[in-house]
Amino acid sequence: MILVVDLHALSDDKWRGFMIGVSSWDEYHEASRHDEPVKEVIGLVNSMKNSGHTVIGFSARPEKWRKLTNEWLLRNRVELSELMMRDSDDFRPSMEIRRDMVRSLSVVDFVIDDREDVCREFSELRIPTLQVRR
Repeated sequence: MILVVDLHALSDDKWRGFMIGVSSWDEYHEASRHDEPVKEVIGLVNSMKNSGHTVIGFSARPEKWRKLTNEWLLRNRVELSELMMRDSDDFRPSMEIRRDMVRSLSVVDFVIDDREDVCREFSELRIPTLQVRR
């Protein structure tokens, strides 16, 4: 089984929502180092990984934030098989990037995301989804 999980389903980024449109995107992404983990989702993802499933993290966060992202994942003990991120020069809407990431994989059996539009999109592609709501 291949599980794809969005990083915002693993971390609580709501506290920095006020920064969108006020701060630069760099400041917004830099602040992600302080996001709190969503322990229940991390537990589910780690259980899937430890059961032998492939768990791919995906994010529309630019590639230049990979080091910071990996540090957050390590600090919060998130076990991923792979991490897919937006190319730093790709300015398309987040939904397009996520859709292309999933389509680039040969098979996706399950998606976990926090956004309703993303879950709806993948449900329409007949991929089972779990929406994380906080």
